[in-house]
Parts: sequence; C-alpha cells; structure tokens
Amino acid sequence: KPFSAIAAKLGKDPSTISKEVRRNRVVKENSVTSNCEACPLLKKAPYVCNACPKKRSNCGYQKQFYYAKRAQLDYEAKLSESRTGVALNKEEFYEMDAIVSSAIQKGQHLNHIIA
Repeated sequence: KPFSAIAAKLGKDPSTISKEVRRNRVVKENSVTSNCEACPLLKKAPYVCNACPKKRSNCGYQKQFYYAKRAQLDYEAKLSESRTGVALNKEEFYEMDAIVSSAIQKGQHLNHIIA
C-alpha cells in the first residue's frame, strides 16, 4: 500500500512511515547479485522489494525488504536497553566521572565525550 494509506490508517504522517521503512529495511542475506549496486527502484518509494514482481527471481540487484515483526522486535529491544541503567562498580564510576569531568572542563561537548 502507499505510505499515505498506511499513514492514514495509523494516524501518522506519511513521512514517518517512509522513514520507518528506510530505517528498518534489511538486505536479504542469501541474495546472489551479479551487480553490487542496489536496484534503481529502491531509491524511491516504497524503498523495498516487498511488492516488486521480481522479488522471487534473480533480477541481478541487491534485494532489500521490510519486515514489520523484526522492526518491532528491534524497537522493543532498543527501548528496553535504553531504560536499563549502567552497571558500574564504585571504581568504574569514579574513573568515568574523572574522564567526563575533565573533558567538560576542557570545553568538549557531552555527545563528543560519549562517542
């Protein structure tokens, strides 16, 4: 279905659906390609081979698919991981504190320190 139809059913913006599909598309692991490039059709909506009539044949391009269940499981894992704390003992905590504090005093941005 078009992104606009999916978005209307879910009450979301079509660009949100588009970003979700592009962010969670998966290269088919057993795809044999004669050409290492992606199919030119993947550069425009729907960005995946799910609805392509050539998806079961060897078109010579790298195949990419969107699997909703896999995307949901990845989301749930990321959500759970983001809500768990960092397990540090006392020494590790003070070591990390010294590194972060020193870098902040030098004027470095927190995102840069973490990276």
